[in-house]
Amino acid sequence: MLEPENRRLTEDEKEVARQFHRVGADKKRIRQHMLDQYGKVLTRHDLNNVLRVPKNGQPDLEAAISILSERGFASTVVEDAGTVCGLFFQDQEMRSAYEKFPDLLLMDSTYKLLDIRTPVWLTDKDRAEKAAIKDVFPDCDQFLCSFHVLQSFRRELNLASVEKGERERILGVLQQLVFASSETEYRRSAFYSCDPPWLGHRGGITFRVDLPVATHQLDPPAVCREAALRAIVELPHPDVTIWSDGSARGGTEQGGAGALIQFHHLNREETVRAPAGAVCSSLRAELTAMREAFAVVAGLEDGELASTNAPIDLSSARAAVTRHVRELSRQRATAAHPHPDPTPGHDSLARWGSVTLSQLRTGTSPLTRDTLHKIGLAADDECPACGEPDSAAHLLTDCPAYEAARRRRWGVDPRLVDVLGGPATKVVTFIEDVGRTEPPLDPPAPPPP
Repeated sequence: MLEPENRRLTEDEKEVARQFHRVGADKKRIRQHMLDQYGKVLTRHDLNNVLRVPKNGQPDLEAAISILSERGFASTVVEDAGTVCGLFFQDQEMRSAYEKFPDLLLMDSTYKLLDIRTPVWLTDKDRAEKAAIKDVFPDCDQFLCSFHVLQSFRRELNLASVEKGERERILGVLQQLVFASSETEYRRSAFYSCDPPWLGHRGGITFRVDLPVATHQLDPPAVCREAALRAIVELPHPDVTIWSDGSARGGTEQGGAGALIQFHHLNREETVRAPAGAVCSSLRAELTAMREAFAVVAGLEDGELASTNAPIDLSSARAAVTRHVRELSRQRATAAHPHPDPTPGHDSLARWGSVTLSQLRTGTSPLTRDTLHKIGLAADDECPACGEPDSAAHLLTDCPAYEAARRRRWGVDPRLVDVLGGPATKVVTFIEDVGRTEPPLDPPAPPPP
């Protein structure tokens, strides 16, 4: 019933529908009339398209084509069995570009017109493509699709297994970055200002950031201390001394800042403490401490001093995600690895012994029935020697059938950490002595009678 040929109206039929509408007929009655009189099954959307006429009196498509023609655009209407599927248009610059590069056709469909008046290319983050466009069209602006940028951010955070609360906070920061309408808003909305206070400072404080004796970060602590003390001695006698410090757990989270302020002329001391943010770099925590102290001493107006809800800067968010992923990877490896330290003598074993020991340590040895059962090579995980559930720990520390061989090497009731603690040759000779050098597969099924 809703096939295109049953819904398409002729121009005369469209005019009938419009006449009914002009005299105030209900749209439901109009659709019923078109069905009864002409056998046309119209949806509400179909009828709305027929009745919609712009203020200039022209239907939408005709008006669009007329405007494009007046402005020098060439246009093409794509139809399918009389139904408009698309409108393609091309200005003189687009035609010129196509004549120069006939083998490359680029089309950009936008929901709204771009509020800019310069040539624009919309691409993904393909560096080769962006470089080629910049080389051929040096004056054009290149943009990334904001929807796909945020989609990429969300996908990477999901892959990183970041906790939901932190993920939403980081995505909020990234969204503010993407939709910032100016550089000022970009910095204000998404970043805690991490510029050192001696840059762009306004107020009655003088900063000295050089040392009489230059030092390097690789210099011994004694050299750095001597240079700092010499610089302090050469400074004029201060009215106020600030000792500040800031740090973040792991350099990426739960940042805190503090400072001791000594007012020498008042013979008074004051302490300042402040959080620097749930996701925070050590540098940001250090700068937070300095800014808080300066605000107390000189009444500086910062407006963005750290708080528990301080915005997260992008570098801190990126560092936090990277560190979190590394920690998850380390935890997974440790969980599957019963003894985190290498077994002494492992590297000196022959290949078979080295591989066997590594598989036992990671719980993936084909010499135990639980592994064979997991991969479908055994009907159950029962130990071939005692019938209990088999595993690396059972083989090395629990199986009663191997108690004598085990006791000769590790004494009574050894722990798995003791067995894997070395030496490695003991583990290999134990496997050989108890006869578990081959995978304990199920016996082959008997041949059919």
